Amino acid sequence: MISLIFVSVFGILCSGIAGIIIFKEIMVENAEKLSNNLVKQIAYNLDERIAEFESTSYRIVNFQSTKELLSQKNMEDDSVEYEEKNTNFADTIIQQPSLYQYSRAAILESKYGMVYQFSRSGTEVQNIADAKEKLDDVRGLVTKSSPIAWAVLDGEIVFIRLIVNDRSFEENGLLCFFMNQSFFDFIDRGDELLSNEKLIITNAQSEVLQNYSYDLENEPLKGIVFDEDQDYFLKNYRVPYDKEEYQVTSILSSKKQWHVVSLIKVRELMKKEELIILAAALIALVSIGFAVLFTWIISKTITRNLTLMEDNMKRIEKGDFKARVRPVSYDEIGMLGLQFNYMSVQIENLIDNLAKEKFAKEEAEFKALQAQINPHFLYNTLGSVKWLAHKKQDSEVESMVDSVISLMRFAIKKTDAFITVEEEVNYIHQYIFLQKAKYGEAFQVAYEIDPLAKELKILGFILQPLVENSIYHGIDMSTGEGKIVIRVTAEEQSLTLKIEDNGVGFSKERLDEILHQEKKYKGFNSIGIKIVMERLAAYYKNDFEFHIISEEGKGTEIEIRLPFYQDMREEEINEQL
Repeated sequence: MISLIFVSVFGILCSGIAGIIIFKEIMVENAEKLSNNLVKQIAYNLDERIAEFESTSYRIVNFQSTKELLSQKNMEDDSVEYEEKNTNFADTIIQQPSLYQYSRAAILESKYGMVYQFSRSGTEVQNIADAKEKLDDVRGLVTKSSPIAWAVLDGEIVFIRLIVNDRSFEENGLLCFFMNQSFFDFIDRGDELLSNEKLIITNAQSEVLQNYSYDLENEPLKGIVFDEDQDYFLKNYRVPYDKEEYQVTSILSSKKQWHVVSLIKVRELMKKEELIILAAALIALVSIGFAVLFTWIISKTITRNLTLMEDNMKRIEKGDFKARVRPVSYDEIGMLGLQFNYMSVQIENLIDNLAKEKFAKEEAEFKALQAQINPHFLYNTLGSVKWLAHKKQDSEVESMVDSVISLMRFAIKKTDAFITVEEEVNYIHQYIFLQKAKYGEAFQVAYEIDPLAKELKILGFILQPLVENSIYHGIDMSTGEGKIVIRVTAEEQSLTLKIEDNGVGFSKERLDEILHQEKKYKGFNSIGIKIVMERLAAYYKNDFEFHIISEEGKGTEIEIRLPFYQDMREEEINEQL
């Protein structure tokens, strides 16, 4: 009973520990998937926001009001007209929500040197000279072939667009936006897992566009953020940083090739783990208590009948096969006791019959030994006959003995083995040679063997029984005009075997009789047409065709279609089948 309790408790503990480990792995995996999905969505939103900002900036430079600003020449900076034009430029920005929301300031410069400014706060460029200085710092970042750029200027994110005439391809001016930090805020509400503060964003030139507090000189965080690999989509890392372990997910945005890196503390991912472990331990303790109580009750119930069975087993061990169990209760163990009684009776009867069976077996083995014929003895005997025929210069008898030896050696092989078409045809040659010795020129045999088919594998002993059937049941030997055609052709994906004769043929009723005849057949290999079909079905399943066409007085044609098997071992063929 103690061992049973120990096994139950041990099993519960192992199950609990395994459950905690598995659940922990599931939590980590799910948290990683959640992090991946969030970062994927952020990267997608980033591409969409950038695309919208760039397309809106392109639209405003094609506004009529903007074209008028770009065409102005020689206007005084402090004139009323200039102030009006500058206000028009600011109104254009304000009317575009995507531009107004994410930019704190903007500068427009025409090819004639006129500069217009927009600002949402007191940090705007104070005068024209400062504005032009800002533009000079970023002017070299854009060209006609690459008219837009994102850059970091004095710690500030800047979007630059070179204004190019779509028709003449001439430069008309330069548009520059100074971005708000809110441009990279993609998480609108506080999230216990991921927030804007946990994101690092860099552009394709590895310039940091957003980083709230992380030390990017820290290794290996530096290698992740400034990863120069442009051929990946998403990567996951476990990184130590600031005495904490972080789950780091890095993704490359599909359109702009910007890096978005999220950092989440593993401790935050697993903060519910301790509660889960405590609950699992409590459940395990309660389960152990119930298991001990239940095991004790069950053990007391079953041990009474088990004790009886043990006592009777000892009696049987001592040779008392009259031992019988009288169960106290007829539960599962009690029924097992009844089965024990039945087993005892059977053992007693078996022991009584053992001596008789042993004697009968020994006698049968002796008789079987007497009936055995050693094939090597037959080969040696036939070899002696062949030597005698050779000595007497009887070449016909010598050839017949050779054929008999070849047929015997071939027939002793496994009848379920796969052989080549050439081996099967050679076997038929030897068989026909022996039949010719009996029937002479009463029939002729023609071989039409496709050279491509000779090395293909087929099931052994499927043609010889069909040829034998034509000789014994098809050809009328009295006419002396019998003919058998053996045709083998290799087609695209199949092998066709045909046996044709010009014999007497048979009716449909006779065909049914042949196909349903007894398996025992008196031919050379004891294999008839029915057994040939059964062997084909057993080995080739549904991957073969077998057709018999016969007409009384005209002859019979048997056609078999098999799949290709060439240069393959029998085990490989069986695997394919």
